[in-house]
Amino acid sequence: MEGEDDATTDNAVDATGGAGDHAEVTPVADAAALAALDDDWPVRETEVVWENPYFTAGYDVVEHPDGSTGRWYWIDPPDVVAVVAETDDGEVVVLDQYDGRLGRSLLNPPSGNVDDGESFVDAGRRELREETGFRAGHAELLKVYQPTAWARMHQAVVYATDLEPGPPDRDAGEHLEVYTAPPDAVLEAVRSRDPVFGPALSSLLVARDAGVV
Repeated sequence: MEGEDDATTDNAVDATGGAGDHAEVTPVADAAALAALDDDWPVRETEVVWENPYFTAGYDVVEHPDGSTGRWYWIDPPDVVAVVAETDDGEVVVLDQYDGRLGRSLLNPPSGNVDDGESFVDAGRRELREETGFRAGHAELLKVYQPTAWARMHQAVVYATDLEPGPPDRDAGEHLEVYTAPPDAVLEAVRSRDPVFGPALSSLLVARDAGVV
């Protein structure tokens, strides 16, 4: 169970009679019924164990349906926006940027943190301008999702068009290369990396699902 400590996981297995039992499976007929599923487990305590300028980390003590409790660990970074930007020629803007945390180069749409009080669309316009120099004449929010249960953050996908080139305004130490390519080529290239970088793939698939690229 993602985010849950080992002791809680053991308690959950014991409460169901052991790992050898078959799980109960309920057939669901349609998407609306699945979307309506929503449990609410009470949070009995919240503890922040570490803070830095970039995120806080801690855990919640959560009460389970059987009355047991367990610690569910989390980090709380800023929200993030990714921009699927399309040129007048129908190509998509993509960055090639080395990520020192992962130790490899990433193909990714322009993206970055959302500042306090900033909307996802405004953050997308700003990140696009800062990283690539492109100014978007049109920008719209496509989707907001949570990329992982560990991080209490939202990832937004913004679609941008009517691009005007200009000088970028990158942070010190931010080294990247800017490319444009047909949407299918960008999607294929992102998928070809092993392992695939999930945020890049998700952003492109959201745009593809919305029918904009």
